[in-house]
Amino acid sequence: MLQNMVEVDSSLYETKKAILTRPLQIGEFSSHADFNTTPGTLNLRRLIHLEKDIKPSFNLNDGFSNYVKKILLQEPSLYSNDTRQLQDWAIADRRNYDCENFFEFFREAEIVCGRSVLTNIAKTPYHERDAWRIVAIRRDGVIYLHDCGTVDGRNYATKDDKHAHQTYYGHKFHRLMTKSIRGDQDGNKIVDCRETFHAVFRSEFILDDTSRINLTYSAEIKAVDENGVFVDFKTHPLYYPTRYNYPTRYNRKKSYLEGNAWMQTRGHQWWLQAHLVGVNRIFVGFKDDDGKVNRITTAHRVELQKRNTVECDVVMNFLSTVLSEVKKRCEDSLQIRYSPTDKQVYFEEATKDINFLIPEFVDYNSD
Repeated sequence: MLQNMVEVDSSLYETKKAILTRPLQIGEFSSHADFNTTPGTLNLRRLIHLEKDIKPSFNLNDGFSNYVKKILLQEPSLYSNDTRQLQDWAIADRRNYDCENFFEFFREAEIVCGRSVLTNIAKTPYHERDAWRIVAIRRDGVIYLHDCGTVDGRNYATKDDKHAHQTYYGHKFHRLMTKSIRGDQDGNKIVDCRETFHAVFRSEFILDDTSRINLTYSAEIKAVDENGVFVDFKTHPLYYPTRYNYPTRYNRKKSYLEGNAWMQTRGHQWWLQAHLVGVNRIFVGFKDDDGKVNRITTAHRVELQKRNTVECDVVMNFLSTVLSEVKKRCEDSLQIRYSPTDKQVYFEEATKDINFLIPEFVDYNSD
């Protein structure tokens, strides 16, 4: 009998089992401020070379008043579908292939979604207070996953000014560390987070000798280095929050740099995001209480995994467990819901938000 729920307890998923094969890039597209997508690398950015002896001095607050967020009050519905851009790309790019349907186009993937769907599920054992709801639809052998947290654009809305600043810090650091594909260094221009580059990947979850799950998913890619290899960018507080600070011998604040403690605070999350897209280097900017970056270091995916071995195993095992249940249970539509109250993931009948596949995608698929 198929279970109708999965328990969320990290101790249940510590034994290493699920293996994700190396992700293979099968496509790419750029998204734009007018909500359209275009195949190709127009919005791909390149890493700026920083000399080792140059001390950075970035003020991440610069330009915040002009920050363009993804939520627009006049057209929130345009960001209400987290799989919309992936569908738009597939419609445009399928013309380049001789495929009978989208099952073939997505390289015989059984599950198709955005990376954010996978990370939201996977991190649950360590973010037990964050509720989520996902709807699955099966069409022509493919199960499409839609994160309902984006209904009416709420997922992109700013919670408060502090949250807005934290989000902006990441976008600003990324902009300052990169240049456009044309070579323009535009770190001081307005940050518009609607202008992004995405890659599409094909990978497999190997569960055991006889079971596997074929996946295709899209993910925003921040930049490439001088060798054309994907890299990522993160910001991290330089000092511990006030409640963790204490008088020291030198009467100074306690720093996350001491003992590389920062690798434990968000290590498994950063590793998960990087692992899904094959990113090996993450550039980390350490910001002080005023939002100024004076220290940049590099986090390597292998090192993050070594320092967070159990957590990395847990998130992958939990993700594979949930996806395995989705694959077994979704015959037409299915709701997957996590309840923080009882710490369970439920598999239920989907009664709303089941029309997230746009008509052009469905019609094109049925021709």
